Amino acid sequence: MPLDFSLIHAELGERDEAFRWLRKAYQERDPLIMFLQVAAWYDTVRDDPRFAALVRDLGLQGAPGSVP
Repeated sequence: MPLDFSLIHAELGERDEAFRWLRKAYQERDPLIMFLQVAAWYDTVRDDPRFAALVRDLGLQGAPGSVP
């Protein structure tokens, strides 16, 4: 559920809430968070430094579609 809430907040432009829920999904080890890099739903928050930090925490740096 945290990913669903993060998506809703991201689409509403509520970045702080979106990242709060993304971090919760990370902490709960939601397996779907591994698709964060390729999920077009998160295009609205990709430019936020917290996105790059989350990608780094997930170990997805250097993966196809990764944030530089």
